[in-house]
Amino acid sequence: MNYEVQKRIIVMPIHKALKAHSIEDDIMYGTRVNKYNITSLEGLTLVQNFGNPFLTDDMAEKLNMDFGMDVDGYGGIKTVSNLFVEWIKGDKYQEIEPERREWLKEQIHEGRLDHTKFTYYRSCKRRVSHLTEMIKYIIEVRRRLRPYCYKNNDL
Repeated sequence: MNYEVQKRIIVMPIHKALKAHSIEDDIMYGTRVNKYNITSLEGLTLVQNFGNPFLTDDMAEKLNMDFGMDVDGYGGIKTVSNLFVEWIKGDKYQEIEPERREWLKEQIHEGRLDHTKFTYYRSCKRRVSHLTEMIKYIIEVRRRLRPYCYKNNDL
């Protein structure tokens, strides 16, 4: 995994990640939020968050069995991670959570995530995740928009 991407992911159990979330320290909770954990996440809402709206087949099956939900899976982790970036770009799935997608794009294009680190519940060193792909996309966009700053490590 690219060091530039890896250094921006802090791996910790979810219950600790909820406590580590801090706008002031530029550390954001990097996974899906829900009505149970949203109250402890300053600055994030059900619409304004960094979770992947696409579930893996395994996660969808677990939610359907354990919680009686009726949700679809979209494949494995690599597939849903790629779908996440296509969704942010607006290339596909524009009908899925358009307000949240626009909020994410705004955060990226306005540079609000240039120095942000994200908490995640498992290591991404040898595997892809929606966060690794989002961070790559942030870097790509910001390089294009501010090449001088990026060249001098100001981002």
